[in-house]
Amino acid sequence: MKSFFDTTKGFIILWMVVFFVGCSSNGSGKGETKSIQIDSEVENTITYELGVLKMDDQKELTLQLQNLLQVPVVVNDIKGFCGCTMPRFDKEPILPGRSSEVSIIFMAHQTGIFNKELKMYLSSQDKPVSIIFNGEIVKR
Repeated sequence: MKSFFDTTKGFIILWMVVFFVGCSSNGSGKGETKSIQIDSEVENTITYELGVLKMDDQKELTLQLQNLLQVPVVVNDIKGFCGCTMPRFDKEPILPGRSSEVSIIFMAHQTGIFNKELKMYLSSQDKPVSIIFNGEIVKR
């Protein structure tokens, strides 16, 4: 008997529409929008350039997850590797045809060039989705 993961290969798992809320001098503002299709045939790494941020600014990344499968999908966990990122997500199942939102806040606390990675674990994927973002933090 095939596992759930074997039977879903080749199908579209979900769409991720990515909205950035950029940082201006007061830490808020609009940024760029990207659309990424995630399925079992594509890389599970998403990289974003956040550009130049000012010390103590915050950058928010919002991911809209749309479930295109015939079964519910759950965001099991999002793990960061430092204390400068705060992921927020709903642990309720995303029903077929429905959407859910994931929010990641990056806090710019140290000057210099940065490269940060988060791992998002979905019930529909064998491997986590890597969310990588980088840029530079300068003094105010």
